[in-house]
Amino acid sequence: MSNQEEDLGKKIQQARKAEGYTQVEIADIAGIPHSTYRYLEQRGQTSYENLQLILGCPRMRRYTLWAMTGVVAPNVGQVSPELMKKLGGGKQLSDGELFELCEVEASNLKPIDLDKMQAELNEKVASVLEQYK
Repeated sequence: MSNQEEDLGKKIQQARKAEGYTQVEIADIAGIPHSTYRYLEQRGQTSYENLQLILGCPRMRRYTLWAMTGVVAPNVGQVSPELMKKLGGGKQLSDGELFELCEVEASNLKPIDLDKMQAELNEKVASVLEQYK
């Protein structure tokens, strides 16, 4: 078993707990056997189809990006269990409430001015090119 698989199992477990689901509840909602779900959490191994069913469950969709990449994107409602806790907890928040809170969280992120970044890069390139004339 790879560390990546083990990490996926742990992430799915953390997301499930953040939402207040038991293993049996999430397996029933996903429509998979409890033993299959338990094996995913323990070993991080399952089929792609089962992973889709689990991450497609209501309130589990919120964790898809984080579970697969470790990245959160609050501006589109993709969170981690840690961020969900900061926002007030999973099971209590509807998707609409989550998006409202995520907009606030996203507004705290420093925006990137791509035009300014491009201009600064162009200046640096021009400066370097000047040195070689």
